[in-house]
Amino acid sequence: NFLFKGGSCLITCYLGYYRFSEDIDFTWKNQQVFNGMSQNKINRFLSPIIDKIGKIVEVICENNNIDFRCDKSDENYTIFG
Repeated sequence: NFLFKGGSCLITCYLGYYRFSEDIDFTWKNQQVFNGMSQNKINRFLSPIIDKIGKIVEVICENNNIDFRCDKSDENYTIFG
């Protein structure tokens, strides 16, 4: 249900042009699911999903010596908006 978005990801994956970027941007594929929801309700819906994916990314990063924690309260690692 998540899609990569952003120029760095697309350029790296499809054009082979590497540029430095510190972030990875995602969006939700089916935006209509959020129609009529408050921001708090959207956050509650996504929070357990983000936790699950974050744990997977943490393992990948640990195995590749990349500094990352899925700590939603630490904007050095995650920003939601």
